[in-house]
Amino acid sequence: MFNSPNDQKFIIREAHINYTATGNTLPNIRLGHFTLPFGLENSLDTNGRLLDYNHGANLGTKLDWGIGLNKVHNRFKYTVSYTLGGKDDPKQVAGSHLITGRVSTLEHNDFIIGASFYHGKLDNINRERYGIDLQYYLANWGVLAELSKGNKYSENNLKINQSYTLIELNRESFNTQWKLYSQLIVNKDKGLTSKTALFGIRYQANNNFEASLQFKKKITVPFEGNKTSLFRVQIRYRY
Repeated sequence: MFNSPNDQKFIIREAHINYTATGNTLPNIRLGHFTLPFGLENSLDTNGRLLDYNHGANLGTKLDWGIGLNKVHNRFKYTVSYTLGGKDDPKQVAGSHLITGRVSTLEHNDFIIGASFYHGKLDNINRERYGIDLQYYLANWGVLAELSKGNKYSENNLKINQSYTLIELNRESFNTQWKLYSQLIVNKDKGLTSKTALFGIRYQANNNFEASLQFKKKITVPFEGNKTSLFRVQIRYRY
């Protein structure tokens, strides 16, 4: 993140405005540092939480500086953005740029389906990816899935196939304070496959205080590598 061990830097996370006084037809205009509109993360905000949908690992970054258009209609919603590829900095780096978008059914439904695209240059690598995501809710149970496929191109323009699959089962208490979830994540890169299982619990007492526990286990790794396990605890206080 920094250039030397003694560096200090102020990192901006979500910092954007969404201008909505555009009438019933014209799109809203978003400007600032926001999450790329792709996949489940577009409707399930996990910024700062242990629960995550691998946005950064999947696309190269989770947030970026730029401009976006968005609108909610009677039966669907959409958002599309052009960002600079500087990640935490509002600038282009070696010609970086990202065009990202998602269209989906409305989020108050029990069944939600979305389609996404992503194209651009980031970290000197040209990338393209297309995805589909699903959400189904029955009482306080939820089943979520995301599948994306695409390519990245090395410096000598060699095409590398990539794919990402996530399946989640969760259960939320009726007062929404408790949430249990489990995930299976399958990544394929350069023909190599890795699988990760994840289990977590989250307790949100109010809008200010939240506590989470999570256990993550790599169950398949390329070349018989180390099948690492990770246990994490998080306490968040927002004011």
